[in-house]
Amino acid sequence: MHLMTKKKPIWLTILPLLASTLISTGYAGTVTVSWDPNPEPDLAGYKIYLGRQSRHDGGVYDGLVDVGNQTSFTFNNLDDKFPGERIYFAVTAYDFSGNESAFSDEVSIVVGASNANRPELVAVNVLGETQVDVIFSEPLEVTSAQTQANYSISNGIQVLGAVLDANQTTVHLVTSAHIRGQTYTLTVSGVKDLDGNEILAGSSRSYTLTAAPADTEPPSLVSVAVLDASHLEVIFSEAVEQGSAENNNNYRIDNGVQVLQAKRQTKHSVVHLTTTQHQPGLTYTLTVNNVADLASTPNTIAENSSITYRVESGGQTDTTPPELVSVVVQGPTQIDVNFSEPVEKSSAEDKNNYAIDPGVQVLGAILDGNLSTVHLVTAAHKKDVEYTLTVSGVRDRANTPNSIAAGSTITYMFSSEEDLGGGDNSNPAAPRSFTLFQNYPNPFNPETEIRFYLDKQRSVELRVYNTLGQVVKSLVKAKLPAGFHTVVWDGTNDAGRQMPSGVYMYSLEVKREVQKGNLLVNVSLERRVKKMTLVR
Repeated sequence: MHLMTKKKPIWLTILPLLASTLISTGYAGTVTVSWDPNPEPDLAGYKIYLGRQSRHDGGVYDGLVDVGNQTSFTFNNLDDKFPGERIYFAVTAYDFSGNESAFSDEVSIVVGASNANRPELVAVNVLGETQVDVIFSEPLEVTSAQTQANYSISNGIQVLGAVLDANQTTVHLVTSAHIRGQTYTLTVSGVKDLDGNEILAGSSRSYTLTAAPADTEPPSLVSVAVLDASHLEVIFSEAVEQGSAENNNNYRIDNGVQVLQAKRQTKHSVVHLTTTQHQPGLTYTLTVNNVADLASTPNTIAENSSITYRVESGGQTDTTPPELVSVVVQGPTQIDVNFSEPVEKSSAEDKNNYAIDPGVQVLGAILDGNLSTVHLVTAAHKKDVEYTLTVSGVRDRANTPNSIAAGSTITYMFSSEEDLGGGDNSNPAAPRSFTLFQNYPNPFNPETEIRFYLDKQRSVELRVYNTLGQVVKSLVKAKLPAGFHTVVWDGTNDAGRQMPSGVYMYSLEVKREVQKGNLLVNVSLERRVKKMTLVR
């Protein structure tokens, strides 16, 4: 999808049309919607739907225009009917039999508002359950870009922090946990460019966190934070299922302490325990059973998983410094650092207190609401490389604060789950010229998604081959905008017939543009190939 103003075009991929939607606004309420052509051979035309409320918020489109087989349509004088209102648009495609596709993602615009010289919302890239990257059309002013109140996400997702990337056009949002397979709407207001021009209030984009590969890893205990003599925060290695997490009987504490209540927190990997009184100066062991994760086939924590913690003596000064407990990799540009106790905000959020070797820059640090987890937003990690995090200067919340031992270290590794096919593809958060990802699901029946990334607008061809090298299906042959693209293959050939079970290859070919005198010529064809398995 791209949003065009008088300054420049901006791109954001939408589905299921294998197309991009353009909205440009001029004067007197003129709005133009256009899109790249759908590659299906039996395409008959397109329909544009519009309405005052997003369908993701329960709205119903109250306008419909059948534009036939053209890829652009202009609405005139919309400000007469919708003066100053935000209007939502979506596009569908239909074939000669009258079959109609699902809606594209939405775009929206305030009718009659001039976009000239304003920063614009280009794209939303989801890098994991707790990190969303927001791409803007131009460099931003730091303060407004990093004001978390300028961003809101539907369906109860909290924005915990915002960090402006060094490129000044990307903002890394750290959020509460998204649910995979669910669609969300990000709304942005108050963000300014370097000249002080402010984005249109209520600018929004919808996005979906795709389903993950099969999860077979059970949750584990990471740490326990003692809040006071009768309240604990239990931190798990991943989000846990609410029913099992809030069952008091799944927790046992020695030395006569009883668990009175268990409550899963907004960050679904944290459970708050209310207990009978602990005795100051003693060390306790917490034992956990039956707590499950959120996998489609839930994994249950190992039987009698346990962790020890100490309650400081009430009459004694806390002299125990915080320690590094674990690092949880949330994605190629975010890691969560878990400390042994709650830490003080200013030192925890000082990015200069963290260093990652080899060669990963820490862009920002955000303290979680549990006070013992710090979300680090970083430059991109490389796949299957062991990293060392070094922490200094982080203090606990004691009356006389204790600082972590200078130079405390912990090692971890980033292993991308999104590119399982090997080869020279980079991870999705830091792609280079173009990247082809492994299809999901794989093996599949009846359909699968193929995802790829383009660093800029390029001419591409995406085809499916059988093991004899014969073309089975041409999925895309078009010039596509920069960004992430997703194409669905339903297991049929170009004639619409179902293909048998077996191994198939899918190939993405990209042409680069080279300057030849005064001309741009498509040369130097490059190609990526991956395997997938269809099971009938």
